[in-house]
Amino acid sequence: MINLLSDERKDQIRAARVNVILTRYIAIIVMAVLFLIAVLYVSYTVLEKTKTSSDAIIQNNDVKANVYSGAKTQLDTLSSKLSQGKAVLDQDVSYAHLLTTLGQSMPEGTILDSLDLTDTSFNGAPVEMKAYAKTNEEAQALQTRLQSSGLFLSVALKGTDTANGADGYPISVTLSVVFNRAGIK
Repeated sequence: MINLLSDERKDQIRAARVNVILTRYIAIIVMAVLFLIAVLYVSYTVLEKTKTSSDAIIQNNDVKANVYSGAKTQLDTLSSKLSQGKAVLDQDVSYAHLLTTLGQSMPEGTILDSLDLTDTSFNGAPVEMKAYAKTNEEAQALQTRLQSSGLFLSVALKGTDTANGADGYPISVTLSVVFNRAGIK
């Protein structure tokens, strides 16, 4: 087909087509920008409402927390007093249990002469204990039974003496013992 239009006219038609396409792209871009602005506005509005409701909840919880602050103060005070009481009770030593268990641990043929108990006796310091036995075997049995009783961390035989015995118990036994605080409770 023969085109009878002039070159100038053809250029204008091509320019008109390009202008229509550019106008469509510009319209699409403007609509996209407006859509993004609308989305941002809605998002901002939702976030502001969420922030406002969160602030209201925080204020409401602060009011509730202030109501219980007195109770919390009393609870903290009671807790500290209980901690102090526990510390005191942990250091408590039952002398009745100690002496009963010690008496049950003594083998036949031995008697206790002296045992000096003080507050420092239960803090790991060695304590001297004196007893009497009928024979040397019973003196050795005394050391073994006391060691296995659980009352002592260590039991060491310091010596025996046959000159200073008691009636019916000719052997004087001297022991060095370290009390086991956990075994006494």
